[in-house]
Amino acid sequence: FLYLADIEVSHISRREGPSRGGTPVYIAGSNFVNNTQLTCRFGEQTTPAHFLTREVVLCFSPPIFRKSMNEKAIPLSVSNNAADYVFFGYFTYSSRTPNGLYQVGTEGNNTLLSCPRGAYCDGLLETNFTLCNPGTYQPLSGQRKCIQCPQGYVCNEFGMSVPRIC
Repeated sequence: FLYLADIEVSHISRREGPSRGGTPVYIAGSNFVNNTQLTCRFGEQTTPAHFLTREVVLCFSPPIFRKSMNEKAIPLSVSNNAADYVFFGYFTYSSRTPNGLYQVGTEGNNTLLSCPRGAYCDGLLETNFTLCNPGTYQPLSGQRKCIQCPQGYVCNEFGMSVPRIC
């Protein structure tokens, strides 16, 4: 038998991320061991942990699929042997991006950008903005829908921010 000292966690870099997964979570502490059974557990889902040093490991949040659109906090734990887990906090999954914004990365709210003019973001896990369709326009940034082109004007292209006079 090989005795391993218990993992002690002092800090985690992220406590939230989108439900599509992929958020990098750096876990700082002590007694991490570089082996193939080094794992993180997000709720009931286990993911490989990447050994960086005896004091830091890196895990990526797995995707979570559920019908509820509310945020959900789940237990987060780490193990050297894929059997004995050390609980150290909660990770919150979010199914929505705030209206008018899109998320270019997976690092929580640090990568939220405002939708540009001529586009919209409806808030459902937006990873990019959507250009306004022909027949619509959007003069403002950060909007969740486009505006119907008024009579006497033409909006014949994708992504128009100003309608053209006929």
